[in-house]
Amino acid sequence: MQALQVYPNPGKGHFMIRGIETEKGFYSLYNTSGQLVKRGVLNSNQLDLEELAKGPYYLLLSDKNNHLAGQVIILE
Repeated sequence: MQALQVYPNPGKGHFMIRGIETEKGFYSLYNTSGQLVKRGVLNSNQLDLEELAKGPYYLLLSDKNNHLAGQVIILE
């Protein structure tokens, strides 16, 4: 099982992802209340969350072989 790496974390909204096949993956992002705030298809190893409010979020990533979870913190 691979470990999820999201960096820089905390960051300003642009994150790099390692640990999952990003060209065939999906993501879901939840706030600390458990509400889905964004979801989509990963087209690269970059995730742009710049439009979201600052704070912590729970990130779920999946591809055909893996389901990984992590946290991202958006500054500013």
